[in-house]
Amino acid sequence: MIIPKSFLLIGIMRIYLKGNYHTLTLIHETMSEHKLDQFWNGFCPESHLLGKQARMRMNNLDVFESEATGLQIALIPGVQAVILNTRGKGNFRSTPVYGDEIENGEMLSPQNLDRPPFNRPAVIFEDSDEIEAYITTIS
Repeated sequence: MIIPKSFLLIGIMRIYLKGNYHTLTLIHETMSEHKLDQFWNGFCPESHLLGKQARMRMNNLDVFESEATGLQIALIPGVQAVILNTRGKGNFRSTPVYGDEIENGEMLSPQNLDRPPFNRPAVIFEDSDEIEAYITTIS
């Protein structure tokens, strides 16, 4: 069996049904073949994984929010871009401030604390697959 590159093999199982054995292959479609760098470029990482480019705009909570997906990033300028574990609601500042206009190559990090700075102890994502796995858990 050939599994397309955009799918991830989860497991194979054999079941017995009506007197015969059957092999089931469990696969999961990944977001895309687009890989992310560990450094934030000011655009939405989730959209990049989907092969699109979406701007991130400062919202009323003073974090950057994707205009396309609601993904939120809290910035520690010059250090970290923490991907928050909740989505924004599109409540943007009246005067637009965009992440791609001010980014400084901050390292992408997961949220592991419920209050600012949202990431302590400081942890960064190891690779694109880890970032993608984290993003898929955000509702």
